[in-house]
Amino acid sequence: MSKKDMLGSSALAHAAGPLKTLIDRLDGPNGDTELEALNRFLRKENPWPEVAPRSHRHLINCDAGISDLADGLTLAGPEHQLPGRVTGKFAWLANKVGLYLDPAQVSEAMLGCEIMKKLADQPVLPFQVLDYLLERPKLIPEAWKDEGYIFFWGSIFVDSEEELYVYCLNWTEEQWEDIPIGLKESLGFGSDQPAAVMIGR
Repeated sequence: MSKKDMLGSSALAHAAGPLKTLIDRLDGPNGDTELEALNRFLRKENPWPEVAPRSHRHLINCDAGISDLADGLTLAGPEHQLPGRVTGKFAWLANKVGLYLDPAQVSEAMLGCEIMKKLADQPVLPFQVLDYLLERPKLIPEAWKDEGYIFFWGSIFVDSEEELYVYCLNWTEEQWEDIPIGLKESLGFGSDQPAAVMIGR
């Protein structure tokens, strides 16, 4: 009996090559995975579920509610928030985040009200990103340990006396910690107090 007679229809004849490949893959080192994919295909499901892109594995909701702050602070009203701040969904990628210093900070520390004006249009990162990083410290760039106090100006807070605050990230030689800084209490924001910003907006 000829090979063509054994295979029967033309469609089956054309399937000979793929069938051999399938059998080889099922008999290979990843046979279990290949079998699972085959079974999904036979159920008319996607054999190879898509893996989320790396940029989406750490998707942060910058509009999520903020509550239960240990310092008794609450999020200030919209009139106190910087208009250029990052909002919505933010995909954390270390090469898409940078530290920003206003040129005036390099030579002289700036008061809180002054630096807020300078940062108004910058894509500053909010507290939600800081909070996310504290729960996953391995995501924090190693170089940030030597950058002083890193501020997340995308969220401005207020205390019971209506004084404004902003949180910063600081390395204590042992671990990362977040610290609220009062804008009026601070002696100024200098060259060792950069703002965390999104790059390539």
